[in-house]
Amino acid sequence: MKVLHLNTWYAYGSTGKLVQSIHERCLSKGLDSFVIFGRGKDYSNARDKKRIFKGSYTLESKFNSVLSRFNGIMYGGCFLSTKKTIHLINKINPDLIHIHCTNSFVLNNYKLFKFLGLNGYKVVITLHAEYLYTGACSHTFSCTQWIDGCKKCPNLKFANRSVFFDRTPTSWKKMNKALSYIRINDRKIVSVSDWLRENALKSQTFRKDDIRIIGNGINTNIFNYRRADNQFGYLRDKYSKILLFITPDFHADKGDLKGGDYFLKIAEHFKNKSDYLFILVSHKKTNYNFEYFPNIKNIQIKTQNELAQLYSITDVTLMLSRRETFSLVTAESISCGTFVAGFKSGGPESIALKEYSKFFEQGDLKNLLLFLENFEAGEKRSIDYYKDEKMADEYIALYKELLKKDERK
Repeated sequence: MKVLHLNTWYAYGSTGKLVQSIHERCLSKGLDSFVIFGRGKDYSNARDKKRIFKGSYTLESKFNSVLSRFNGIMYGGCFLSTKKTIHLINKINPDLIHIHCTNSFVLNNYKLFKFLGLNGYKVVITLHAEYLYTGACSHTFSCTQWIDGCKKCPNLKFANRSVFFDRTPTSWKKMNKALSYIRINDRKIVSVSDWLRENALKSQTFRKDDIRIIGNGINTNIFNYRRADNQFGYLRDKYSKILLFITPDFHADKGDLKGGDYFLKIAEHFKNKSDYLFILVSHKKTNYNFEYFPNIKNIQIKTQNELAQLYSITDVTLMLSRRETFSLVTAESISCGTFVAGFKSGGPESIALKEYSKFFEQGDLKNLLLFLENFEAGEKRSIDYYKDEKMADEYIALYKELLKKDERK
């Protein structure tokens, strides 16, 4: 079986690491696996570099990012990159193509899906975000227009970053039309959480599909409980309660998607408790001045092992997002035996183990603060529920099922 994975990243970021795990598991199981990615060049851990190709041109990707702010179409353009990717697909000639996240201006999704459909490719599509059935926005929040077709967008800047034009109705129609080229019998749709599956089934795009749930996996050889005698162990000795907040890019603006504004409000509430420490991990360096918050320690980490060490010394990991389709932070924290608490945002509360989590209604700061004041961490242990090998094996079984369906015709 020859399998090709398409994603924006490889071995970097959340979906990039997931693709790496699945690809390497495929190879270990004897499958002929290949990857086409759009951004970056980090594939040093790959077993065979000849199996991994960059399908997007960086300059064209940047140009399309700027262009979309004027024409309001995020998933079009990129004609040269799409032509290159289609050439690579023809060269590899896979039995099945697994599409992960083809966003971030690396491909013309409309042309790609039409090509795959017209050529009869077997396709597995994993929904990591909502843009494939909304046509534009990655998170729908309380909006329901996408169910039968967008009209005037209530959140235009977030939906498609457009400066001038509301092209969300056009984007919805174009994406829905493009995906219709791939016949239902030739595709399997996968959701990473129960919540996301329920939303996808409401959409006109996927309401007739048999949507499977395969949760994202993590490397539990890295994300497991470690004793406090590591580089951050001194913090455990110094503070009686440690709370951790992780975000790709910290923002304190009201309405921040990851809840940076909530994080500051929580830290301020406990400001007079000198035995409380709030650790902020932001993947991008932040310029925010934390002078007013002496109880916040902003730590820049270099490796996933360091992140696992931080989880291990933490009492509670804060999940404050306004919307998440899965939440690797939740899975990583629980794998290290650390409790997760925060607001309901879709994915996290549907994938978290109940005995290791507590979620309140979105924005219910009062009850969350009360819970944190009274929380006492129990004895920690490693949890392997989210093991990446389990995730990859479920995908491999799905690949075989889709190809067998074709053989029975």
